[in-house]
Amino acid sequence: ASASDVDVELFVPGRICLFGEHSDWAGGYRRYSKSIPVGACIVSGTNQGLHARVHKHAGMLVITSSSHTGERHGPFEMPMEANALFAVAQSGSYWSYAAGVAYVVLNRYKVGGLVVDNYETTLPAEKGLSSSAALCVLLARAFSEVYGLKLSVKGEMELAYLGETTTPSQCGRMDQCCAFGQQPVLMEFDGDRVTSRTMQLGGDIHLVIAELRATKDTTRILRDLQLCYPKPDSTVRKNVHWLLGDYNRRVISKAVAFMEAGDAQGLGELMSEAQLEFDRCATPASPLELTSPVLHRVLAHNKLRPHMWGGKGVGSQGDGCAQLLAKSAEDAEMIILILKEDYGLDCLKLCIRPDYLPDSIPDSLPASHLPDSILDSLDSLSDSFPDKQNGAAAAPISVAAEAAMAERPTVRDEAVFKPRPDGSTVMRPGPVQTGTDTPELEQAHSPSSLTFCLSAFKRLALLLGNDIPNPLVLTKICPPAEWQRGAAGALAAAAACAVLVMVAHKRR
Repeated sequence: ASASDVDVELFVPGRICLFGEHSDWAGGYRRYSKSIPVGACIVSGTNQGLHARVHKHAGMLVITSSSHTGERHGPFEMPMEANALFAVAQSGSYWSYAAGVAYVVLNRYKVGGLVVDNYETTLPAEKGLSSSAALCVLLARAFSEVYGLKLSVKGEMELAYLGETTTPSQCGRMDQCCAFGQQPVLMEFDGDRVTSRTMQLGGDIHLVIAELRATKDTTRILRDLQLCYPKPDSTVRKNVHWLLGDYNRRVISKAVAFMEAGDAQGLGELMSEAQLEFDRCATPASPLELTSPVLHRVLAHNKLRPHMWGGKGVGSQGDGCAQLLAKSAEDAEMIILILKEDYGLDCLKLCIRPDYLPDSIPDSLPASHLPDSILDSLDSLSDSFPDKQNGAAAAPISVAAEAAMAERPTVRDEAVFKPRPDGSTVMRPGPVQTGTDTPELEQAHSPSSLTFCLSAFKRLALLLGNDIPNPLVLTKICPPAEWQRGAAGALAAAAACAVLVMVAHKRR
């Protein structure tokens, strides 16, 4: 088969706005008035999204889509001609978003047609999870992959935004952050300027997204709130400006601090506070859509209180979805069960986890950070490193790694191992020990505790190729901010060293 006949497999998640809904378009009004504060939001990709296979077509855009309930739509065909694509985009039909992106891409790049088979969708539509933005990003990424446009993530986001705004939908710029995938992103909106950065988390965030099985009109919500801009001329409109401006900036600042510290309780309580202020300030501007009786009934449900830190509406708000911050993975399961039994609601579960893979790799790790027993384990590892000429048995490596991970030194430390529900272990920041207390290395002796290393070191093994340059390959894999802080980090690095060696050995 020619390159044009080969399917490219794509996945684009939805997105959930944790804080800062509506601040993207509100911040956009700074192009008219600098007195309007810079908009800001915290968003994350979801576990759910759009799966598709795409390949070239000579001169047509051919799309088949699937709903999250399994219904198939299409194929719908339209010629890759500017006037035809623009007409479909402007129609506001089911296919308008895809046509809008294709129209923008065609005007910027020399491309032909595209066949898109969205064969599976796990993301519900019209629930505040940016299903339309996910489709737009999917189309932009499809053109980039199939025609070699080499778009960056931000390039995909720009084309997706321009494509969606070619349709009657007047979305803001936060929705397209689904292009970043499943990681939290802090975005700021200053007129036409958009900046973004991925966030570092101090702990897991367990969210339950409940579909409220009610109706909402996002277009009407946007229209009603945007009537308050650019100049507020009534008390209601002044309150909306304060809500999406000065108050939102304070909320985002607190949320960033809570997330980086791993303070889920503080984050949940902030969600509930933000919802109260949204109700007070935004609902009078759009009472038909934002009174949201179903949303508020769920948030106030007494049975949920022991299992959640807080919650709020999703996306543009209204009776689309609720997001509830669970106290733990087990509490998330209980929330799902309660909402199903009491209200018949379907729920999505989203766990946003820290990513400890570093962007840069330090030159060395001081030996003073390693207890003697760990140094002994590393010595035994050096004897088991695979040799290019004759190879070496890898069995002693796993034994040494187990010994390293089972060690429980008595030291002052700034990092603590915590077990995940699946038995694997993740290292996260913890409080500095003040005496000679031993940081609890729970389940550190289990072989499954090595699984937290695997994703990082698969990547590192590819970076290093087949060459393992030094028995102390530990010096190439130890993140300076986390793993050099004490014995727990050293233990992790020793085990990671073993994993990397075993991966390289297997590749030979």
